[in-house]
Order: sequence, then C-alpha cells, then structure tokens
Amino acid sequence: MSPGAQIALWGAFAIAPVLIAYRYHRLAALGLSTMLVLGWCTGIVSATLLGEVEALHLNPIMDAVFGALAFLCWRQERAWWKMALVCMFVVQCALHAAFWLAYPQNGFPPEVAGPILYRYTVANNVLFACELLCVSWAGGVDEWGRRASAALFGRLSPFRHAGPAK
Repeated sequence: MSPGAQIALWGAFAIAPVLIAYRYHRLAALGLSTMLVLGWCTGIVSATLLGEVEALHLNPIMDAVFGALAFLCWRQERAWWKMALVCMFVVQCALHAAFWLAYPQNGFPPEVAGPILYRYTVANNVLFACELLCVSWAGGVDEWGRRASAALFGRLSPFRHAGPAK
C-alpha cells in the first residue's frame, strides 16, 4: 500500500470517532477523539517537515500530555473507557521509553534499523487503533450495538409474544 493511501486510510479512521461522537452529542468522547485527530495530524506534519526518525522525538511528549488530559477527563467524570484510554497512553509512553532507551546515540546500524523501526511503528499503530476504537465506542458505537441487538434479538426471541412481565 502506498504511503498516500495509508495516510488517507488512517485519516479516515482518525476522523470517524469525531463524526460519531458529534452525531450522538457525546462531548467527552468528542473532545478526546478530537485530541487524537490533532495528535495524528501533528505526527504527519512533523514527519513531513522534520523527517521520520526526528519526528519520533515528539511522540513521547504528545502521548504523555494526551494521557494527562485523558486522566483529567476521567477525574471529572469517571467512565471505564476514559481509564482504558489513560492505560493505553501509559503503555504507549512505556513503548516510547523502551525504544529511546535502546536507541544508540549515533543511531542503529542500517541492517537492524529497518526491522526495529518497523516493530516500533506497528506497536504504536496498534495502540493508536485501540485508542480510536475506545473513543468510537464511547462516542456512539455502543448505541449502534444496542439498537442492532434490540432489533435482532427482539425479532428472534421466542418470548416476544408473551408481553411484559406482571
């Protein structure tokens, strides 16, 4: 897949939680999903301007700030998905720390740099996808699931003819 197609695909995945949260008027999910989109945009712009490896220096700072903001959001109104988001940011910060502590001062030798950067990028992308899924769920996907299960199981239930319990 070309880099342009990957950017377009990740952009669509990043914007989807914002649109879902806006549709269902879930303000906390809207704010945190907007934060994720802005972080993704910052990462793309910094990789373009600074270079791919140099832009990686911003990731720990952004994820630490985003984790702190998610924690403050959780402190204001406690919800499981906010704490899950905080935990994902903590794991992401630990991933950054492990990568940068193992990174030599003058860089990796060329024969090992590619696989190491690939694993780091894949782990980072998986965590970002989980963060997007988390805010999507809180933004309104849970509502879609409730409606779908009510429509599906309401029609298939053998007890639907019985009426309400008395």
